[in-house]
Amino acid sequence: MTSKTLIHISALFLATAILSIIIFKNGYPIGYDYKNQIIAYESVSKHILEGDIYPRWLADINKGYGGTNLYFYPPFIYYSGLLIDLITGLSLPTGTILSLNSFLLLFLSGISFYIFARGISAPNISMAASILYILLPYHSWFEIYERNATAELSSYIWIPLIFHCINNPSLLKQVKYKVTLTLSYSLLIMSHLPTAVFSSIFFLIYIILKSLSVKDTKERVRYVLASGTFFILGIGIAGIYLYPAISLLENTNSAYLWKGYYEYKNWFLWFNRTCPITLTCNNLFIIGLMQVSVPLIILLIFNRRKSFNIETKNYLLLAFLCFILMTPYSKFLWEILPPLQKIQFPWRMLVMSDFLFTAISLTIITNLKIIFQDKKLLLYIAMAATALPVIILNIHIANYVKNTPTPPLHKFQDSIENKMLTEEHVPKNKNLTASFKDLQLSNPAPFITVIDENAKISVISKMPKRIEFTVQAHKNFTLQIRQFYFFGWQVKRDNIDITQKVNLRDAKPFGQMEMTLPKGEYVITLVLETLPNEKIGFYLSFISTLILIGVSIISYKRNYIA
Repeated sequence: MTSKTLIHISALFLATAILSIIIFKNGYPIGYDYKNQIIAYESVSKHILEGDIYPRWLADINKGYGGTNLYFYPPFIYYSGLLIDLITGLSLPTGTILSLNSFLLLFLSGISFYIFARGISAPNISMAASILYILLPYHSWFEIYERNATAELSSYIWIPLIFHCINNPSLLKQVKYKVTLTLSYSLLIMSHLPTAVFSSIFFLIYIILKSLSVKDTKERVRYVLASGTFFILGIGIAGIYLYPAISLLENTNSAYLWKGYYEYKNWFLWFNRTCPITLTCNNLFIIGLMQVSVPLIILLIFNRRKSFNIETKNYLLLAFLCFILMTPYSKFLWEILPPLQKIQFPWRMLVMSDFLFTAISLTIITNLKIIFQDKKLLLYIAMAATALPVIILNIHIANYVKNTPTPPLHKFQDSIENKMLTEEHVPKNKNLTASFKDLQLSNPAPFITVIDENAKISVISKMPKRIEFTVQAHKNFTLQIRQFYFFGWQVKRDNIDITQKVNLRDAKPFGQMEMTLPKGEYVITLVLETLPNEKIGFYLSFISTLILIGVSIISYKRNYIA
């Protein structure tokens, strides 16, 4: 690392620190997802520290009934948060950990864009572009302050690295770019799956556009095949999360995520379009419109030679596609591409729009630097003309989100104390007859309830996925456990599976576990075993990792010999 690079990284760190001080001056913002971030982080970190390295079933949430949330939520942000927690000696309150985690993710996204920018531009311009990237209003004020969307925030790290790797067809011949592309795409999936879904469309189109610039047919085919191979390997490495997340969705109330309020049709952006939060949608539309119009205006004013750089053309095309996909004029595409519908909000594509706007600005200024070699004043005017709308819009959005009414903290206290997370990942049980709100308002149930009062139960140990207790009963009896029934639970006696014999089932009103146990004195172990879906996901990750290592070794040897 050169001294100049170190200075640039320090400047980026300082910019991130100043922005974070402004955002977090009153603590972790009470935004849309505030209570969920608090509950999820505390539960996941607790499970990991108790020895469950990759917790999927969170036993302590939802008033102690548990939940399947980490079968489906990407895990990356919880490990980055826990790393900060461990470094600080587990001494900081949760809100501070979440603030520091957001700061870290924001800073890393700037570093990531700097790496991308250095592949196509000079150091000083790259530094300015990376600072611009973190200052964009959706990236900072909406993601962190308004929405507390930490998982989506983390996806900003991986998108520039992926474009960096596929930007130059010849780079994929080098081992480090193969590994970086694969791991970046894998981590994008394990950071925020909806972003990975729609970003893949733009990666694919960019690879096609880039391949058209390769004159040699064999090289073109090699580039496309290499890119596709490492994207597929990235999917494979993410299999430990991705396969269970996709294959187990039908076992939960996940349909809640895509209907009613959350249905994608409600959230397209356009002039004065009505949506569930109209003023927010209007501001998001202004951001999207600014990001496609400003670069075009700069080009028309300053680039009189009309000598568009090929990269500028490619990124402009992607930016316009991104903008159109956020408007109702793309509705037909959403209808024929069902995976798109799963991202809930079309304006989530502002994540990609933020990258494309910064990349276009970078390529324009880089090109104008060549054109205005003897007219530096014009270059500085062009740079100011690019930055000024961002600064004005940043101030406007900051004022908007700060003045948007948010529920007072005490409104969340009951939910946080009872760890009421989200209802979409409650197991889908036929005897779940009560609503999620009913569960929140209900009186706390004992962990174990004996329906027939003629049995004595003593809990030996209670762990997230393993509960052991002794039984003393003079006749058969029914027992309920304050954990949601989920198909992976098994009942064992003397290490023998008796799940079917005791008729383990879900019971009214919340779908809690219920079983009929025989008389006698014995020990029962209730355990949530590793599901076949989890095993398949693990093997996908393991095999894909081995393939990546093998390909890297072979490539390294070939390059070394060459």
